[in-house]
Amino acid sequence: MHNIYGQEKNVFSACLARMRLFLHHKKNIEIACGKSALSSPQFKNSNHPNLIKTFDFVVTHLSFMDKSWISDIQVPDPYGRYSNDILKKFPEKKEATLWILHILNSLNPTGKAAVLLPSRVFFPKNINANTYKWIIKHGYIKGIINLPSNLLCETDSPSSILILDKRNASERKGIFIIDANRDFVSKNGKSYLRKRDIHKIISTFLTSDTSNPNYARFIANDELKMMTEYSIDTFYYYKDTAHKDLRDINALINGGIPKKEIAKMNPLWKACPALKNRLFQLIRKDYYCLSVQKEKICQIIATDTAFIKNFEKIEDAFNNWKTHTVPFLKELKNGVNAEELIESISRQLLISFAKVPILDEYDFYEELLEYWAQIMRNDVYYILNYENKKNTRYNKYGSVKNGYYDLFEHIKPLLTDYFYSDVSQVLKRLKKELKKVTDHIETFTKENKIDVNKSYYWDKKNNMLTNNFTNNAQKDHDNVKEISIIKTYRTLLNTEISYQRATNQTEASLNSLLKNKYQQMSKEEIIHFLIEKKWFIDIYKRIKDIYQAIPTYYSLQIIDMAEYYEYSLTECVNEVEKAEEKVKNHLKKMGFKGAYLDVANK
Repeated sequence: MHNIYGQEKNVFSACLARMRLFLHHKKNIEIACGKSALSSPQFKNSNHPNLIKTFDFVVTHLSFMDKSWISDIQVPDPYGRYSNDILKKFPEKKEATLWILHILNSLNPTGKAAVLLPSRVFFPKNINANTYKWIIKHGYIKGIINLPSNLLCETDSPSSILILDKRNASERKGIFIIDANRDFVSKNGKSYLRKRDIHKIISTFLTSDTSNPNYARFIANDELKMMTEYSIDTFYYYKDTAHKDLRDINALINGGIPKKEIAKMNPLWKACPALKNRLFQLIRKDYYCLSVQKEKICQIIATDTAFIKNFEKIEDAFNNWKTHTVPFLKELKNGVNAEELIESISRQLLISFAKVPILDEYDFYEELLEYWAQIMRNDVYYILNYENKKNTRYNKYGSVKNGYYDLFEHIKPLLTDYFYSDVSQVLKRLKKELKKVTDHIETFTKENKIDVNKSYYWDKKNNMLTNNFTNNAQKDHDNVKEISIIKTYRTLLNTEISYQRATNQTEASLNSLLKNKYQQMSKEEIIHFLIEKKWFIDIYKRIKDIYQAIPTYYSLQIIDMAEYYEYSLTECVNEVEKAEEKVKNHLKKMGFKGAYLDVANK
């Protein structure tokens, strides 16, 4: 019996789905292809062939482009999913409605579904209004999540996820709506959801968190009925204007920075109470001006006593998170799920950093996930696949032989920096000198047009300069200058050989030291070494960098705000009048009078 079912009209998409499920080690799957699920569903109820098969969970999306299913639609629907009235009138305009009804009919009595749809389908016209009203009245819609525009490959329109849930549908009191269409990053003309954005959506939905009404709201059935006649146009329910660029007319006319503009930086003022009065001074009620030079704003923020002291709270949060996390990391062994590990420690990070000043805990969350993806995940997987070091074979330089690549090769750079940095510095210096000599030889060869393939330069069999180098050179070159060039070339080659030998010997010595050190370390010691000397040092540095970027971030905001309100309309009018008077005077001096001056004024 299959556990996962799917239907794709496009054969290529069906094959891609099978491949992805295989890569994720999913078994007992069946992907039907070649026909649309709307016009020809392939999975039927085993007891009632005239009904479609029902499922516990459904995850799907409506095609934004393909409309070919319309030509295959049957009236009446042989599976009883739609009424004849819906199918007879403008079925091509009811694709989203038909798709939602199909998904509802595909769910068990306690089934759940997530359906990705274009946001425009939530602006129902008359032909869809009754169907939407019926769905809402039955309580099948549990939630709606609005996503950014330009997120999907096949369209730049905004999209939404419709959450359907038949369990206790009759008792549902309303719809939970999340407006996540402003949390994203743009790259190469497309929008992308970060890990933090996804986590925020999931955690908000699962906990029904409405602490930020501009992000999430619960719309009661009474409000749905009273205000909009069961419309699920979600944008209607958001009164948020925080993301809009609203400007103060009074300030533009009379000058000054509005109090409400300064209040947008409340996280900074709350953490550093004295800072606002150092940067701004009141010029009239609710309007301020800068009291310091723009160039000094960043420095004033960075050197503020409260700002510096607040970093101690960041460090306390970090230490708290470290205390809870280290025990999990010390228990790394075969059988531990790495993805569950990062999920656990990242969740703990959100808890530990929930009340830190100025910054959002998701700023640190994103940094941790980036570090995990770039560095830490590889370390963890190497530890989880830790091999018995006795079976590891090395060559004469201490490197693993025959392509056997284990934890030793992975942590070798770290061991080098921590235990043998002096030897490493010597090796780097030798390599640098060797490169200089090699580059010099290359330049010298080109400038003097030396034929490096001449047999008297190099004995390839013995891998050394020939003994009769100078004698052979004299036979071919009677010119004293050319003989001098050959001798210089020989000296450079000998120098290169010396540096190459010294480099090889030092590298072999370093690898021998590293191999011995590694062999002496137990798996527990290696894990402890990574925890204390790499992971938490790197993560702490990233957290510190975030905090140290705050002065620059806020100073740019303050400067932009100050420059926007720097000149009032009155000042601008006065400047224009002064300039106009100058123009008139110049015209008079040039001999223009009367009508010409009137034209200039206009």
